[in-house]
Amino acid sequence: MAEQIEKSIQFLVCPQRDFIDKIAKGQEPPNRLHIGYESALKLRGLEGKPDPFVTVVSRFFDPKISGSEKVSIVIDEDWHAKSCEEFPIFGEHCVKGTDGAKLAGELEEYRWSPKTYIIRANSINPIADKRYYSVMEEIRGKTKTEHIRVGVMGVWTHVKVEYLLICLRTLAPYFNHIAVCEPLCASPKQEDHLYAIEKFKMLGFKVFHEIDAYCEWMGLNLKGLKHHEPVLAS
Repeated sequence: MAEQIEKSIQFLVCPQRDFIDKIAKGQEPPNRLHIGYESALKLRGLEGKPDPFVTVVSRFFDPKISGSEKVSIVIDEDWHAKSCEEFPIFGEHCVKGTDGAKLAGELEEYRWSPKTYIIRANSINPIADKRYYSVMEEIRGKTKTEHIRVGVMGVWTHVKVEYLLICLRTLAPYFNHIAVCEPLCASPKQEDHLYAIEKFKMLGFKVFHEIDAYCEWMGLNLKGLKHHEPVLAS
């Protein structure tokens, strides 16, 4: 029997300027947790060129794309006070009210959408924010989890993305249909990213290496897009 999809949940993990802002080649990253030039180039593309990460997120908000109405967006972001106990370890980043805490590119406009939910897990583990459970239950409603698909994009692949995947699989409400969009995930070191991706496959998570295929799995009908061109990671 074909799987009946009633809802999709798209997680964006740390899609903030302090993590994934575009920087010039050879430029010093703005902080210790920024993913660096090469990884940012992969996610965001060259300056003045199409931005794969922003383009794909925009699809989920586009009412002209059939299926987008079934997608809820969960932003798992860092949001720190000026003084934070983790700064001596990780350095200052995503201080509330600063440009670095804002969502990258044109994504900030989607923060206020009625289909957007915010989790501020100032930790490696998303359940550090107790709203994780209430957000998941609110989005799920009365829909059985076997009829919900969950997708993940963001950084760092081998740390925050990995912790989120484990939470989604092992904590209530226990999602089974979980996928990662590999081209739109990154870590500062490519070897860490690739090791994590292989681990996800081994653990039974679905991994997409093609962006459009991922979007279609999430329920978007891309054939309805005028002048549709595949989104390619850099």
